[in-house]
Amino acid sequence: MTTDAQPDDPTLAAEAWYLADGTRHTGEVFETADGKPFGEVEVGCGSCGGSGRFRFNKRRPCRRCDGEGVIFDQARLYTEAEISAKEARRRKASATRETKRAEREANAIAGHQAFVDANPELWARAQASDDKFVQDLVVKSAIWGGLTDSQLEALKNTFKRQDEEKALYASSAHIGAVGDRIEVEVECRGGTSFMAKKFKGRGMEQIFLTELADKNGNSFVTLTAAFTMERGERALIRGTVKKHDERKGWPRTQLNRVMLLERKPVLEAIPAPEQAVEDHEEELENAAPMPGF
Repeated sequence: MTTDAQPDDPTLAAEAWYLADGTRHTGEVFETADGKPFGEVEVGCGSCGGSGRFRFNKRRPCRRCDGEGVIFDQARLYTEAEISAKEARRRKASATRETKRAEREANAIAGHQAFVDANPELWARAQASDDKFVQDLVVKSAIWGGLTDSQLEALKNTFKRQDEEKALYASSAHIGAVGDRIEVEVECRGGTSFMAKKFKGRGMEQIFLTELADKNGNSFVTLTAAFTMERGERALIRGTVKKHDERKGWPRTQLNRVMLLERKPVLEAIPAPEQAVEDHEEELENAAPMPGF
């Protein structure tokens, strides 16, 4: 920091002066117009980072420090009493921060335990879940002392959706043989998309991953740039069985070269997951939110 400090009172030199970090200053002392003492100190050159060389051409010396790597600047000086007072304030502020941190941790532990005690079954299921969203809520509860009403509702909805999927795909089986061309009426259960390099030619294209289910609860998936459906949409499609795999524990059939033959306003009802939801309905309804919300 550069100031307009100038030599003023010769008695300043008789005082013991220190830099902000407590280092004893042995050079000349200057005083500003408002009476604040400054001293000239050696600091690293900010232009070259202390290397002494020009940043974009290492063969040239830095113009600001003439290749020395250091420059002289003016720094605020303090008396021994002022340094002691600054250190006392720093320690007090540090102690205050530590006390508040300990209080926050204690409150978080107490709040989290209260939430767990109020929702034992729900919490046990959350801890056992491998769902990333659920695991994130588990961590948040431990950090912040429980879950808010909205977080609790989201957790309940996640488990409800999982129960619905489990009931829907309980009877899922692999359909057809690899290479077979099949036709099936399906409902879109969701999906996503991402950008990927084109299979042919240059550039990028949008790839759609679409999850489907037929009226018997068999699971299908497509991964292509040429076909997609909206969630809840129903249609008659034709596709080639590419492979059989498992998703979340149930058999799934992957289709490619998919064609949409006919949109269906009404598809025969996909089995409702009422029974699976009933298994956890009581614990979801009775789940309590984070204390204080």
